[in-house]
Amino acid sequence: MIYPAGRLAKARGLQVHSQSVEEAQAGQRVAVNLQGVKREEMERGDVLAKPGSLQVTMMVDVRLRMLPEVERTIKSGSRLHFYCGAKELLCKAVLLGGVEELLPGESVRLYLDFSGCCDIAIGAARILGYDLLENFHSPFEATSFAGLWQRWHMSLTGWLRDYIYIPLGGSRCNVVRHMLNTLIVFAVSGLWHGADLRYLEWGIACGVISVIAQLSKAPRKVLWRYNPLYREPAVQTFLQLCITYLLFSFTMVFFASAIYNAAPGEVFAGILQGWQGGFAAGWESVTNLVTSSGIDGRLPVVLTCGTAIVLAMEHNGNNVARWIRKQCFVLRWTVYYAAAVSILFFAAFGQSAFIYQQF
Repeated sequence: MIYPAGRLAKARGLQVHSQSVEEAQAGQRVAVNLQGVKREEMERGDVLAKPGSLQVTMMVDVRLRMLPEVERTIKSGSRLHFYCGAKELLCKAVLLGGVEELLPGESVRLYLDFSGCCDIAIGAARILGYDLLENFHSPFEATSFAGLWQRWHMSLTGWLRDYIYIPLGGSRCNVVRHMLNTLIVFAVSGLWHGADLRYLEWGIACGVISVIAQLSKAPRKVLWRYNPLYREPAVQTFLQLCITYLLFSFTMVFFASAIYNAAPGEVFAGILQGWQGGFAAGWESVTNLVTSSGIDGRLPVVLTCGTAIVLAMEHNGNNVARWIRKQCFVLRWTVYYAAAVSILFFAAFGQSAFIYQQF
């Protein structure tokens, strides 16, 4: 059956790379020899499926996410152009949940999104009796850019290290080749996320920063002796944390631009746009974004306190989940039920899907 026209056709054969095959695998580009339908009766974007397996409908449930640089708002009933595969349709927006309009602007919380998604997967697997590896190890506690990448997405970075970086020679070669290996690994990391120039730019940006950090490591240690701010270890650690985070945030502009289909140059140009009216206008913009994300009332206080408790307990390498499992039966299940009730009372349900689910 050819949808949405509803025409019947018979598949006489399949070809992959000009070779006849009995069946095709997911992701392959397949040529289908159809009988009972003419080429002019088909359009780009039509779907071929077994009769009865799909149902044609005029209503599509989608979730809209506004780009930061979009100036207009979308109100309920607005006419929009909707792209589904190669099809372009004119549709009408219907905003649910009592929302009257969808405001532009959204901050990317990639670490919380991705780490939270991984934690859910680890917890679900543990219920079934499987122990998955931790994918993040407090990356924003790293005091160097290289240290951050040793803690970030450890499953991917470990694979890149074992199967690309080390076979290329790793660090056991001359300086030029070592720096080139670093750039290649980060470039591959960018392309792994998608065939988009912005992902490649993100990987190259991370690689360039890593190369500069490695080449300037010795001179920076000499300069540390003459930096008055580095005489106090706590101040030195705090400054290194801030610098590492800012460098990482700089590279994430390219990554976020690829996710939201924006131009990196425009994003860089508009980073401070929300603060043109001073601190009050900027703070109002931030509060609007927080409220639109489903966080309001006393929830920020609960989130802040909960985050502070977890960070304080895990600061020295401790694990909250492991500590809970070591407690007695009564205390352990009291914590479990308290956590479940807290989720039911304070969670923001139905706000958005995981950003990283597309990778």
